[in-house]
Amino acid sequence: MASEACLGLSPRQRSAAGMSRTSSDRRERAVQNSSHFAEPENKDDPMTDNASGGPSTRSLDPRSLSDEDILQAMKQISGYLDITPGDFRQIYGVAYSHASKRLLSTPASEIMTRQVHFVREDQPVLEIADLMARTEVAGVPVLDREDRVVGVISEKDFMRRMSGTDQTFMGLVASCMSSKGCPALTIKGQTAKDIMSAPAVTVGPDTPIRKIFSLMREKTINRVPVTEEDRLAGLISRDDVLGALASFPVDFSPEGEE
Repeated sequence: MASEACLGLSPRQRSAAGMSRTSSDRRERAVQNSSHFAEPENKDDPMTDNASGGPSTRSLDPRSLSDEDILQAMKQISGYLDITPGDFRQIYGVAYSHASKRLLSTPASEIMTRQVHFVREDQPVLEIADLMARTEVAGVPVLDREDRVVGVISEKDFMRRMSGTDQTFMGLVASCMSSKGCPALTIKGQTAKDIMSAPAVTVGPDTPIRKIFSLMREKTINRVPVTEEDRLAGLISRDDVLGALASFPVDFSPEGEE
């Protein structure tokens, strides 16, 4: 069965080896707090809902403000404002830019899940499937005997190995219904090493959100292990990124880096 304590690690690193909280509460919070974040499932670009390559920024983007918006805001501020609507727009734009850069610089260590389910590379896939089902996680890091992160197993890895192609969930359902056998039986005797995606795509504790987002989009993945000296320190999922940014639609466009 999967280990729930990482032997041979520092106290901080061992904290990454226990039971992880599920992502459903984080996903629900992100959706409730920010309706402009889309959460497509198993898409080519799992975190994008606009042409700029990031979560939509239309609602609070300074460029979307009208003169009427600015005038109404100025009227609601008590006291005398010795600025023009143009000054107001400029101040808001600069403040927005600073806030965006600050949030996008948030390091992985501040948003990662520290208690993470993991499996060993020689662990049977039946045990892995049972662990993922019981704990309601969609992916787990794979560790070798030296506790180094060597791969990641997700639901997509199971579907791909069962079908031999990049199968979707509904495609697999259709295949099951049209055949006489269960495709899962074809990998029943295999181990984590046989089906995992390797080498693992990882980030360090100091990696900023902007780079994590870009990495997930580039590699078409929904989670990345956080490692210190190749040892598991935590895990960041798409929901962790969305939860961290849900209260403020940061600017992921190239202009946002300036």
